[in-house]
Amino acid sequence: MVRGGGHFGFIVPDRLCFNSQFLNLRKHILGGYTLKKLWFKPFFGGVISDNVIFIIQKEKPHNASIEIAEYPNNKFEKIPQEIYSSLSDGTWFIVNEQILNIFKKIKQQNLIFELTKDNKFHTSVGFIAKPNKVTETKENSKQIKVFKGENIRRFTTRDCCFFDFKKENLAGGTQDKEKLSKQNKIFLRKTGANIIATFDSNNTYAEQSVYFIYIDKFPIIMPTDINPLVNIRFNSKLLDLSDKHTSERERLEEEIARTDAEIDDLVYKLYGITEDERKIIEDSLGGK
Repeated sequence: MVRGGGHFGFIVPDRLCFNSQFLNLRKHILGGYTLKKLWFKPFFGGVISDNVIFIIQKEKPHNASIEIAEYPNNKFEKIPQEIYSSLSDGTWFIVNEQILNIFKKIKQQNLIFELTKDNKFHTSVGFIAKPNKVTETKENSKQIKVFKGENIRRFTTRDCCFFDFKKENLAGGTQDKEKLSKQNKIFLRKTGANIIATFDSNNTYAEQSVYFIYIDKFPIIMPTDINPLVNIRFNSKLLDLSDKHTSERERLEEEIARTDAEIDDLVYKLYGITEDERKIIEDSLGGK
């Protein structure tokens, strides 16, 4: 495809960087080519999916570094290519060296373990609809309730959308009704600096701007020096807040923010994150 020393670049859906079906391709590139640049989420009008621009050179990656940036930032960070090569899943993720060092520290904690198939943990992206097929109001009886990214808030949802789920209205994504209609799912907004997720006990479908997680059991990390009642208290508190009348929304959002901060404090304590490391993490998330 490329002569020795030659370059090749392309714009592709960012699923190339992390989906399992592209694992062998990623490993082939990392083993036989120098990955020169990755520019995540460049803007293209009318394009539905998130994209990435990649540039490779047909040259063995001896001590090679990759330049990485995320749109609209055009300042590229450099990380060693061997970081990607050392990962079992070969994921090409967005990272800088400071954040990478924090990841390594967290991974060294003996409380961490991998979420494998034995944990019955499943994740998927939602369906991709053809333009104008997802509506904000219910237009006919065949439409079902769906969540888009804009409907997902921290610990709650705001409104919903509607979609007539049939083949001629679909453009891609997950189309398995059995998966999409699972009850008791976690919905995770696909874009955003922070993790924005909530739980839904119904069989609401996820549109492509939302990831969904469905599980038979979920392993929870619980350090021995933190009382298990803390988790119960927070869970009950958040569920209670999300059920209050909308006239109290502003006060409740402030209370959720305070509870969020308490949870963050516990997580930082759990993984031994210092104040300097915390600042790096929060700055990377846009000053959370």
